[in-house]
Amino acid sequence: MSDFIDRATATVLNVRAFRSRLDPDSEWGAAMCDVLPRFAPTDHGGWSNEIEATKATERWAQEHVDALQAVRNALAQLPTLQKTISHIDLDKPLGDPELFELKRFLFQSEVVLAATKPLNKVCNRWHQTVAELRHAIHPEAQPSQRFRLSDQLDPALAKARADEKAARKHMQELRAQLEEAIIQEHGGQFDVRGRYQPHGALPKDKRLELTSQGCFLADKDLKKRQGAHEESQDEVARIESEVRAALTDLTRPKMPELTEIRAWLGAFDLRLAKGRLREEIRGSWSIWGDAFKLHCGYDPSIPEVSPERVDFEFDRAAVVTGPNMGGKSSLLRAVGLCVWAHQHALPVPAKAFECVPVHQLIYVGAEERNDAVPGLSSFGHEVTRLKEHWDVEHPSLFLLDEVGRGTHPEEGGSIASEVIRRLSQGNYVIAATHFPAVASMEGVEHFRIRGLDHERLMSADGAMERRLRQAMSYAPESVEAGDSVPRDARVVARALGLPIDE
Repeated sequence: MSDFIDRATATVLNVRAFRSRLDPDSEWGAAMCDVLPRFAPTDHGGWSNEIEATKATERWAQEHVDALQAVRNALAQLPTLQKTISHIDLDKPLGDPELFELKRFLFQSEVVLAATKPLNKVCNRWHQTVAELRHAIHPEAQPSQRFRLSDQLDPALAKARADEKAARKHMQELRAQLEEAIIQEHGGQFDVRGRYQPHGALPKDKRLELTSQGCFLADKDLKKRQGAHEESQDEVARIESEVRAALTDLTRPKMPELTEIRAWLGAFDLRLAKGRLREEIRGSWSIWGDAFKLHCGYDPSIPEVSPERVDFEFDRAAVVTGPNMGGKSSLLRAVGLCVWAHQHALPVPAKAFECVPVHQLIYVGAEERNDAVPGLSSFGHEVTRLKEHWDVEHPSLFLLDEVGRGTHPEEGGSIASEVIRRLSQGNYVIAATHFPAVASMEGVEHFRIRGLDHERLMSADGAMERRLRQAMSYAPESVEAGDSVPRDARVVARALGLPIDE
């Protein structure tokens, strides 16, 4: 993972699952998914350019529905060009596999560039470069499914191939005559390798020669014709090598531009995928701002058909209280994932999201796996995690999920309060808690998950887990410091079947 987000935080926020929903059509676009650029707080310009380019790509897709499928098909068949680039970098001549890769790249990129000229001012120039080089490599009017150096590339090649074809035919005609004569005289047959297989004993015939590999024709005229055919084959190979060298020399100065084209096509493909992801998650493009404002956001990792969307806004430090199963952790994940998506110029799972870009995104708390240091308690693990990130570059965002829960409630609340206070001096903090001491902190914004509607819980139908979700409001609401922490734990426990008193 990058310095921006560590593995533990990424796991809790389900970053990998979210990123896997990006599905570019090309191999190069898919490779770019693994190295998504992260825009730092100082790179507003780069972030804005990427967001605007993505929006423009999305508009293009909406306005060119008829061309979109052809473009996506071309992207799906677009090779990475790695073999060609490798040969050019090593100053090796391009062979048929590399020239075939290059030909396919030129054919498919020509389709995409022709359709996307409105998106890029240099598309016209790139399209011309691609078309000219494609014609130079493949001068025939119709494309083929395989690569073969065209006779039209060099008159000498066309003549050498014609001579080779004639020599082969001349040799094959004499071979056929000799084989037919021997079969008529002695019986037997010749296999596909030219070996004679008699029906009985090998006949004594000067036209046949026994070798360690079998019995073959030994006619002098046939050997002369075989020699002439081999010479013609060598001549074809020599000229083909010269033509490949010439095509390599023609391609070499174009490689920097072809590399630019490949990078743009990959970015374009990735932006198309970003647009499809925005539609899939019913999300939006975020805003680079000076506060955190989430409107109709949700945690896409929750396995619900229609997860409840919530609003949440804070400036520096926020404390969130609420009932068990009320969605405090889900709120932290939703905000954290939106921040991660924002700084990677991806769509966010919200109708709107304004974000302060940060240097690091750190989760510490209840949903984190505690197996990094065997034998360390949950409280010890939290302390270790906080220590590791205590001196992060400002500003960073801390998502603290019930920090201090693993020790004495009074001491845990005191420690959590101090951690929140200290970290919020230069950073941003969202802390979920059940501690009254934290809920009473001064100098932070206070929110409470609305929680259970008891009457709705008891009157709803279906399995209790489903009834709990239906009766629970996950929306955070602003409250005053010191407002009571919701106490729905007994209600939830009894609803789930634990035989305890009210």
